Amino acid sequence: MSGPTVLGSVLRVAATRVAAGSLRRVADEAQRQMLFLMLVGISGAVGVLSLSAAAFIVLREQLGAAEAWLLVGVFYSLVAVAVYFLSQRRR
Repeated sequence: MSGPTVLGSVLRVAATRVAAGSLRRVADEAQRQMLFLMLVGISGAVGVLSLSAAAFIVLREQLGAAEAWLLVGVFYSLVAVAVYFLSQRRR
């Protein structure tokens, strides 16, 4: 009767190793995706800041500093309102 017990133990060890390997691969993939999302977020933030600075410079030359700040602020306020309503609609 020691045969089935040994075989069961060997199968259990093999199944544990396979599950651990699979779990490791899933964790690595999740880590890669999180890093990718962080890089996309950082590059998006840099792009938004760069475009905002360029728009502010152009507007400041045309209108003045106060009006340029006003227009940039209004633009981002409208974007925030649109994002809010889109997020409420998805729920």
